[in-house]
Parts: sequence; C-alpha cells; structure tokens
Amino acid sequence: MDEIKSRLKTVMQTENRLTLPISGTGSAGMETSFVNLVQLGNPVLILKNGVFGMRMVDLASRLGAAVDVLEFDLPRRKRCAVGKNNLAGDGVGRTPATGGNEKRGQEKEG
Repeated sequence: MDEIKSRLKTVMQTENRLTLPISGTGSAGMETSFVNLVQLGNPVLILKNGVFGMRMVDLASRLGAAVDVLEFDLPRRKRCAVGKNNLAGDGVGRTPATGGNEKRGQEKEG
C-alpha cells in the first residue's frame, strides 16, 4: 500500500499524506473528481449522450458550476470534433445549463 500511495502522489503531483486509492465505479470516480476540483462558477463542458452524462450535468449543476452541455447522438469522431470546437471557444452547439435547469438542444449529423 505504501508503494501505491507513493506512486499516486507522483502522478497527482502532491505530497499530501492522505493520498490513497479508493475502489469505486466510474461514476464514483467522476463524482469524486468533480467535488474536489469544481468550484462555484467554474466553467464545465459536458458532452452528454446518455445516463452518465445526465449524472455529470446534475452533479456539476449542484456544485454551482457554469455548465455548458452538448447533447447529441453522433458518432464518436463527430462528438470529439464538436467538443473540440466548443473548447476552442467558437460556441457552436453550446446549450447552457444552470442550477439543474437544463436547456436541451440536438446536434444533427450532417
């Protein structure tokens, strides 16, 4: 366990003595990350196309983040391109969600 903790500290670039691995689902890992990293008003972009995305929108909204949601049913390659464009700041396909009151939009494959 000491070796694992030491390696995690290196990966996470920390000297925190409370660094330790915790077993859980992917949702538990994402929730832990959000709760520890997202602060009130932080911008968060979530690419949503299923239940996992809905959970992340809900969680980020409850944390008070400025949530942007891209909701669509596109092939992975197109989702990545749309997400990349949004991160670059062109705003194509952006639908804001705040306070858990999400506005839904659909991106169409074209």
